[in-house]
Amino acid sequence: MLVDMLPIRSSSKASRRNWLIIAIIFSFVIISMIPVNEYTFYLWMYEYYFPISLLVVMSVFFVWLFISLLGRPAKKEAA
Repeated sequence: MLVDMLPIRSSSKASRRNWLIIAIIFSFVIISMIPVNEYTFYLWMYEYYFPISLLVVMSVFFVWLFISLLGRPAKKEAA
């Protein structure tokens, strides 16, 4: 599905697509072979993933909040 969404434009589109699929599969195999136990994974999530995710989500939230406050139409006065 990821390969179908990428804009691959060439004369050998099928060949390039197949090599990209092989590269993705190879990266999955290599990543799955990294020795990580549950505690190490927990520490990584606790020290890096959650704080970074929180900062990213809060940043996006405040950007959209700012955009929504600026884009609000002026209130109409009652006649």
